[in-house]
Amino acid sequence: MSSHSSAWIEHRTSNILGEIRGSSVQIRVGAFDRKKMKALIFSDLHLNNPRWRSGPYVDTLFPEEDFDVLLLGGDNAEPSPNRENHYRLFDHLQRKIRCPIAFVAGNHDIWDSDPSHTAEELLFGVYPEMAMKMGVHYLETTNLDIKNWTIVGTYGHYDYSFPAVDDDRQKMKDVETGRLITFTESGKVKRERTYQDFLKINMGKTTNPDLCNKILDRFEMRVRHARGSLMTISHTLPDISFAGTSAEARSPYSGSKRLGEIIKTHWSAYHFCGHTHHYFNGKFGSVDAVNIGSGGDTFRYVILDTTSSKKIKTISCSMDNPPRDMRFSRE
Repeated sequence: MSSHSSAWIEHRTSNILGEIRGSSVQIRVGAFDRKKMKALIFSDLHLNNPRWRSGPYVDTLFPEEDFDVLLLGGDNAEPSPNRENHYRLFDHLQRKIRCPIAFVAGNHDIWDSDPSHTAEELLFGVYPEMAMKMGVHYLETTNLDIKNWTIVGTYGHYDYSFPAVDDDRQKMKDVETGRLITFTESGKVKRERTYQDFLKINMGKTTNPDLCNKILDRFEMRVRHARGSLMTISHTLPDISFAGTSAEARSPYSGSKRLGEIIKTHWSAYHFCGHTHHYFNGKFGSVDAVNIGSGGDTFRYVILDTTSSKKIKTISCSMDNPPRDMRFSRE
């Protein structure tokens, strides 16, 4: 375990690769007020993606504030041999911030430069092992209890429960093979492309809906075992309203209605996600929900301060001209 954190850590995992039965990681942070929780939340860093240009931010970012936890919401780094990009990211973050670090995977995190790894092997084998080696917390297998809060996370995935923009014309056989088709008003094909997950994720013998349900079965079990006030984080979306307006974002590959039902049914106070790179900040039932929306031309992150009058602060700046002093605008 990394020596940078003064937190006391208790691992309670019966089997990191097996079924989760109330597994948790408990953090007791010295003299801090247990009623207050302050989190720094990133999503979609895509470290070492040449189109993303998030590197300067990861390298120089970090508000001069104390945090109880740093959360990463998936698509953390691009595929690389032996997951070198991910190890580099976690090593760098541990040098930059003195608090526990917790993460979920994203769809890019289960793209594999070594096709011998299936999505399940990465989610339930490779990343748990990486987390143990690096002294960070992997929320797909264990909850994280900080003060009086329980953070429960998942990648999420998709089960085709979200409609396509042209749902009346998009056939399920096209959805199941990753073909995204948009149409003109007259019904002619406007654009056709293949969703990259279908080219770069090794699903083995598992279908996308089956993988999604397996992931969400485990997520719901961990939610039910939450011991404190519930906060949730996912990569994919719990509701299509978080997705934005583009045909690629508002697609069957954006998330799962079941994920949203779990979050609302169990009264999560806050939910954070990413994936579609579209910013959303609003109510989802009784849940305060944010799609961090980092990507494209804008880098964003969120600060959650449960005792502040404005509990959720979103900080953003242009990716084209990253300021050296990192003085960001607050939305």
